[in-house]
Amino acid sequence: NFPERGWLFLSQIFYPGWKVWVDGREVPIWKANGIFQAVLVESGKRVVEWRYQPSYKLLLWLPIVVFGVALILSFRRPNR
Repeated sequence: NFPERGWLFLSQIFYPGWKVWVDGREVPIWKANGIFQAVLVESGKRVVEWRYQPSYKLLLWLPIVVFGVALILSFRRPNR
């Protein structure tokens, strides 16, 4: 229960992939003390949920790139 609007500080290093929801609504994460995380929370009873959801977009492209390189290399003619 928050008596007034204020910052909720988490001594977790600010790192991409962290997301925060307050009462089911995603809110921005702010840097606190240069390296930690904080969110602005309104007064009243609140449910705050921090989740780590890293981006796997790069990993999704990896098989396509590997396949493309293998395909290109398979068409190269050996030097004789």
